[in-house]
Amino acid sequence: MTTTPRRIWRNRDRIEIGEAELIQHLTQCPRGSFGKIHLSNLPDWMDQDQFGTVLTLVNEKIARPGRAVWRFLHGDRRVPGSLAGSPVLDRELGGVLELADRFPFYGIRPAILA
Repeated sequence: MTTTPRRIWRNRDRIEIGEAELIQHLTQCPRGSFGKIHLSNLPDWMDQDQFGTVLTLVNEKIARPGRAVWRFLHGDRRVPGSLAGSPVLDRELGGVLELADRFPFYGIRPAILA
């Protein structure tokens, strides 16, 4: 078993699985309740305003320093101007992750929220 499955197994009693509408859930999250978030390929399913709302909420709620990443096939959404300075996209790391990805058609946008 690799490290990640072992970690999941060790922490299985602390893992919570829930279902919620993302914007509503993020609105209700206390500040600092998570330190990392993977937004999968939300830019493909949300328009710019919706994705901007998600990034704004993530920026408000994530523990500092935080990390976020999202992927896209069709629509590379921009970080809203109102969030200037945070999140900071790490395009170099994104390029490295894209080269290592098993599905080479995704763009990957890792970001640091300081």
